[in-house]
Amino acid sequence: MPVKVIVFLGIAILGWGIAAVIDKLALKQGEPLIGLTVRAAAILFMLITAIIINGKTKELVSFVQNDMRSVVLFSLSGLLSGFIAMLAYYAALQLAPASKVVPISSIYPLVTALLGIFLLKEYMSIIQMAGVLLVVAGVYLIQFKIN
Repeated sequence: MPVKVIVFLGIAILGWGIAAVIDKLALKQGEPLIGLTVRAAAILFMLITAIIINGKTKELVSFVQNDMRSVVLFSLSGLLSGFIAMLAYYAALQLAPASKVVPISSIYPLVTALLGIFLLKEYMSIIQMAGVLLVVAGVYLIQFKIN
């Protein structure tokens, strides 16, 4: 795997890991819907700023005007992951320890793998499927309390 990919993945992993702890702290006082709204507003602000700084406003307008299929698919993805799933995740995070909620929510690659195989007709080797199943097994093991 190229070093650039590893660096990007490292940034994503650190960002998600740190954000979960910040979210848990914020949810001690906040409510999931309000927290998600503030989070989305901050993301929207940063996205608009990045589009303007990178001179991509014309590209954004052109994309929205010319590729409605992708706009609908991105919108659906945003509704599923950015609203419904995040709201449910925040609700769970507010009610249970982050050390358990975050790993359990990390089982979603199993769903993606299965949908990739059955809907997108993607190939997954036995070794790759075993890796996905090991992740699920690891999440299962995290739930045990050792005295």
